[in-house]
Amino acid sequence: MAGVGTFEKCRKQIESGIKRQMKVGNNYIALDLPYFAKTDQLETDDYIKQLENRGMRVEIHHTDSSKYGKAYW
Repeated sequence: MAGVGTFEKCRKQIESGIKRQMKVGNNYIALDLPYFAKTDQLETDDYIKQLENRGMRVEIHHTDSSKYGKAYW
């Protein structure tokens, strides 16, 4: 999912996924956010903080060219 310059696309997919997962009664969503360029890193780190400010617990399992993990609510 994540590629260079695809942060906004990934964010939109995660937001719609959160709504879908809540609707069916699940309490988490997988995360795959771009972490290639400096702008990707800044946007991804900011988005993770936004999720946490919304009361979600974010666990990052692996960071490479992307940040992989889960967000729980």
